[in-house]
Amino acid sequence: MRSVIKWAIANSPAMNTFLIAALIVGSISMVVMRREVFPSFALEIVLVQVPFPGATPDEVEEGICQKIESAVNGVEGIKKVTSIAAENAGSVVLELNSNVKDVQRVMNDVRSEIDQIANQLPPRAEDPEVKQIVFRGPAITLGITGPPRPTNTNHLQADLELRGLMEEIRSDLLDLKATPPADPVRAAFAWMYQP
Repeated sequence: MRSVIKWAIANSPAMNTFLIAALIVGSISMVVMRREVFPSFALEIVLVQVPFPGATPDEVEEGICQKIESAVNGVEGIKKVTSIAAENAGSVVLELNSNVKDVQRVMNDVRSEIDQIANQLPPRAEDPEVKQIVFRGPAITLGITGPPRPTNTNHLQADLELRGLMEEIRSDLLDLKATPPADPVRAAFAWMYQP
């Protein structure tokens, strides 16, 4: 470690170059970095379910899951195929690529492929059901806590006070206006321009 410090002191032009390079890379990163107040993320999934009354998981695997997997194998936009063979039903979960623009098109392609193999499914199997499942989770969660309740006070009154505080904070958050971010390059170098 001491040798690095001695080298840095002896080679101040190199250290200045490293400092300037770090500032430039940081400034460029601030400009091109994606910024969102509440980032949204979605996981698009197509679920194919086929009820098969009275069937064992082995029968469901052979009669339904494997046939559906091979049928949807050629559909574009599918990232991962997972089969679930249970008693009396089979499910195939199709996770779509994140770059798929038209989920309905992929669903229609899956439906048409399954319709083509419908006569190959076991006779006791019911009609396949194809549906889209969309997971959209909250990006932020806010928790409000208060001091522990004293044992000699009314619990209902303390709960009502905490509830009132929660409603007040909720209305304050809903009243906030989204402000566009300041110029990131100017903000990064604001300390230089202070008088």
